[in-house]
Amino acid sequence: MKKKFSRVAMGSLFFASALVASTVAAPVAQAAVIDVEIGKYTSLDNDYPVVNQTGETKGNFALTAGALAELQIILKGDKLATLKVPEELVGKINPDGDAEVQVGFTIDLTEISLVDQLLTAAETAVGTLAYLIDSQSLFGLKTNFQEVNEALKAFDYLRNLNVSVTSSQITVLDGGEYMQVQFDDATMRFIANKISEAVDNLQAAILAFELSGTGVISSAVAGLIDVALVPVKAIINALLEVVPCIANGFADITKFFGAATMFKESTVTFPTAMDLPMEWFEEFAPNGLTVNFLGTIVEPGILEFEFFEKENNDNVSPVVFADIVKPVTPVIKEIAGDKDTGYTLLVTAEAGSTVNVKDPEGNVIGTAVVPGTADGKTQADVTVTVKGDAVKEGTDCDVTATDAAGNESDAAIAQLGDKVEPVEIFRAYNPNSGEHLYTPSEKEMGEVIAAGWDDEGTAWYATSRGNTVYRLYNPNSGEHFYTLSEKEYEEVAEAGWKKEGSTFFSNEEEEVEIFRVFNPNAQGPGSHHYTVYGEERDGLVDLGWTDEAVAFYGMAVAE
Repeated sequence: MKKKFSRVAMGSLFFASALVASTVAAPVAQAAVIDVEIGKYTSLDNDYPVVNQTGETKGNFALTAGALAELQIILKGDKLATLKVPEELVGKINPDGDAEVQVGFTIDLTEISLVDQLLTAAETAVGTLAYLIDSQSLFGLKTNFQEVNEALKAFDYLRNLNVSVTSSQITVLDGGEYMQVQFDDATMRFIANKISEAVDNLQAAILAFELSGTGVISSAVAGLIDVALVPVKAIINALLEVVPCIANGFADITKFFGAATMFKESTVTFPTAMDLPMEWFEEFAPNGLTVNFLGTIVEPGILEFEFFEKENNDNVSPVVFADIVKPVTPVIKEIAGDKDTGYTLLVTAEAGSTVNVKDPEGNVIGTAVVPGTADGKTQADVTVTVKGDAVKEGTDCDVTATDAAGNESDAAIAQLGDKVEPVEIFRAYNPNSGEHLYTPSEKEMGEVIAAGWDDEGTAWYATSRGNTVYRLYNPNSGEHFYTLSEKEYEEVAEAGWKKEGSTFFSNEEEEVEIFRVFNPNAQGPGSHHYTVYGEERDGLVDLGWTDEAVAFYGMAVAE
């Protein structure tokens, strides 16, 4: 006859029940008390991505204890799963909900005394019942034995029992140095509860079992059935007295199960979240960082993390932080050279970074790698060269440092060559001679005004350097003449004018045009006039003056 169930049951099951861990001080004891090298059979993994941003990042740590460790630990009562946080993250990483505790096991029901007796008695009863039911047509019997058969099959369900999943509160200890989960014998109580359910169902089916028929033979058969079920009923009653107490934690679990349950492995998953500001990266990960978390599952009172800190141990799990910190702004210590010889910049910047000098359009016009080992903190000097014709003199250029991760610093400003500053050109008018004087000198302006000239304010803004504008003075008429041409300057001097050298400069950028017109009818001072206004030039030309085009250039028009 084919048996309806097996004495050894194995399989799979998923369930959830809440367990609340009590607060316990971080346990520390000497590793010598541990009977097995738990570190060999404990592994820690995490699913954190490379952390490359500030703010919140979430991840899970899965701490798994293998079978050899479990034999020493999990059958003895409460267990502790502990995660040791690296010092850089103490107080920065926290639980993100309850931990999931998953326990894998196998069950040999023959090792549980009462269950083994039930299985043996049930086999005998099933044989008797099956024979009677197969022969019921001979006796005119009718039965609902199918319910009993289904209840007996419920024990086959236990062969699908090999994983339990519970949840447990995570306790943070020692200011965030440890995260700990305490879990107890819930797995074994759960197994007991499932056995209790199976026994309950079998009892209900037997109580509901009925035979119907007539005559002496029917009565005799009913008596045989009662005899067959007596042992089964007795063991059911015994189990129903013990198993619920075990399931509710009121009985000795170890005594009941004996060697019936073999634990394969336990996995405790810690959901966590860290919220890191840029200041944290600047302090701890200026050049990137890898930190190691440690984990173990042991009994309370047995924990020594240093014991597990061995090279290549599986209970060490790294989390990697990318370099997202930009280098500090470079310091420009010295700028030498000119447009003819080129420029050299002595710059202090992050070791290992690349210093770039950029023109106003962002083009790199000079670059150099800072010597030294990149650690995100060490600074060193480097010399950067720039060609003299790369930019015009006085140009403000950005100087930045870019590290190996591509982070670019804020820019320092380097002025290559003398800076071109605006120079105010004053205009005064002599009402007696009709002459205009153009001068950058406040002293000279004050002197002519004191002599009776009219102050006409600012004519335009010239540049602090550029192409020389020459000035000559006619001692006979008192007139001044201005020219950008050195050749014309010499020719006018040869005609008797007095050289007065350079009084201001013409803008090399040729931004503002200064027009010159000549009065061919003038017999004295005022034969030449200079203006930034095209309409003034055109008005004089309409009066008979000669347009002599652009004489030189200014930087800006006076408002």
